[in-house]
Amino acid sequence: MNKKIVALLVLICLLAGVLSACGKDKEINIIYPIVSDPECVDPQIAETDSAKLIVQNCMEGLVRIGSDGKILPGVAEKWEVSEDGLTYTFHLRSDTNWQTLRSHKNVLGEDYAEKFNTKVTAQDVVFGIRRALRPETKAEDAYLLFPIKNAEKVYEGSANEKNLGISAPDDSTVVIELQRAYPDLLRVLTYPMCMPCNEEFFEATGAKYGLELKYTLCNGPFYIGKWVSDGSLTLYKNEGYKGSAAVGAQAVYLNINANEQQRISKFNQGDYNVISLTAEQYVSIKRSDEINVLSSNNITEAFIFNFNDKYLSNDNIRKALIHATDVSDFSKDGNTNLCKGLVPDSCRWGESSYRDTVGKVNLPVYSADTASNYFKKGLDELDTTNISVTILCPEKYRNSTIRAIQRWEEVFGLSITVSVKATEREDIEKAVADGDYQIALYSLAADDDSALKFLNRFNSQSDDNFAKFEDADYDKLISDCMSQSAGEDICSSCKYAEQFLINNGIVYPVFYESSYIAFSGDANGVYAIAGLTVPDFSLRKAAKQ
Repeated sequence: MNKKIVALLVLICLLAGVLSACGKDKEINIIYPIVSDPECVDPQIAETDSAKLIVQNCMEGLVRIGSDGKILPGVAEKWEVSEDGLTYTFHLRSDTNWQTLRSHKNVLGEDYAEKFNTKVTAQDVVFGIRRALRPETKAEDAYLLFPIKNAEKVYEGSANEKNLGISAPDDSTVVIELQRAYPDLLRVLTYPMCMPCNEEFFEATGAKYGLELKYTLCNGPFYIGKWVSDGSLTLYKNEGYKGSAAVGAQAVYLNINANEQQRISKFNQGDYNVISLTAEQYVSIKRSDEINVLSSNNITEAFIFNFNDKYLSNDNIRKALIHATDVSDFSKDGNTNLCKGLVPDSCRWGESSYRDTVGKVNLPVYSADTASNYFKKGLDELDTTNISVTILCPEKYRNSTIRAIQRWEEVFGLSITVSVKATEREDIEKAVADGDYQIALYSLAADDDSALKFLNRFNSQSDDNFAKFEDADYDKLISDCMSQSAGEDICSSCKYAEQFLINNGIVYPVFYESSYIAFSGDANGVYAIAGLTVPDFSLRKAAKQ
């Protein structure tokens, strides 16, 4: 299964189940395949799909995401924001606790049940966020916390974490101080890195926190009850959970299965009752009255260019090809959700859609004259009279891509030779990662609901820089979004970064594509949540599709 596409959907929040029409007293169990063992479920460093799935189900931070993308209480029952937007004060519930296990005696001692304080406190929240910003932790999304006072300095190691703008005046109060207004803060606080962490338990694990069942401590709607390495995990309903999530399922069985076709087959046979699907896989599931589906527009299909190629390193050649492309050619094959920008629809800003907040970006339009002018300049700069290019594309988009290049041939005539190579998405990803391509129709999937994180993949300093793109001006744009120099309007800065990539012919977004979650049997009454990594999924029942 395509990791980038599944990264969004694999993080469904199975916890928010509502009993199906089979009867309120019937026990519901979820059976869901994951691609790999989570290896480590330390929330502050959770990076794999499997690890994030477990953290989202088994941990709860100050707040959580609700049915319509709105913020709901988590371990905090209420909060206030100062008039200037710089100070957030959270008041914790008195009934939120850590779930202890018998195996914890190996970590906390034989008398752990009497001596360990299971209450989730404000200090646990402070310690968790401090850990996320420690240089040695290397939390992948730590930059999203930089608006907190001294956060960037703590992350860089130039300030003591005690100077971080987060404090616990008492056991039930957390205060976060910002260096600039940050409307996205509450949503970011739902991310795994912001989950509470009990310092006593953490220290007792001896640097093994989250590596095994006995080194794991949960406070969410579920807890890990069984963990068989490279086999399966079982999450049990936390009967002591008193939070805002409505928990219907009694257990979630996570079966490790890396075989894509086998996963689909087992779902069709009823062995799994929830499954994540790509657009290609979606057509392989059986249709019946018992099958419900949720979808999310979390993928941008875009043309990307290899800047190390002798032709495509030229700005004018790239711009010529873009202006010679008519995206309506792709809608003829049913891809009617044409792009309004580079960032997909699933990304959010605060409690609103990112795209609705910033509006459309200015996308290049088909113009033979404009394309010809750019192309002539490019040929002159390259000191050549013709170029040859090959486009990699997924098999399902072969016809649309061929129609697109026919326009190139019409506009540029004998000055260009173009070929299309249709192949599997995995082959395209490998070719791009290896730099062995010229142009590719590439699936850019949102790993979560952050527009800034989506755009950060083009930052030369990012570990997610799939195309190995380097541009000092763009790096500064992203750096400005993460630091004080972006001012209060980080959202507008993100839109500017989108426009930069498009205007400079770095990437050309064409249309959005969906990923899916299918439910069957008793799982029909289970909801999926619009949580920290599942943008645009709400606490609503799946619709028949």
